[in-house]
Amino acid sequence: MLKISISSVEYLDIPVTADSEVELESLPVEIAITDANSHPGAADWQTASWQNGHARILIGPGTALELTQRRQRYLAWVRVTDTPERPVLKADGEIVTY
Repeated sequence: MLKISISSVEYLDIPVTADSEVELESLPVEIAITDANSHPGAADWQTASWQNGHARILIGPGTALELTQRRQRYLAWVRVTDTPERPVLKADGEIVTY
């Protein structure tokens, strides 16, 4: 679980693994954040980047993924595009705001 202030801007890093022959960091990656009871829709996905096997994106005020409600539970999702596959993976744990 990640606890984050609604005033904080920081990187969300999500580890992603694949078969050894897949070079993940060469593939496009996106991250979505939803409330704890939802799956991401088309408009929820935001372009992310790779760093050391982690998909990452800035979250918080002034970013594409603002977390504005206190005491809210969110889920993070990762989508990697590897034609023809485009898997959607739910990150472990929740994001909780305060």
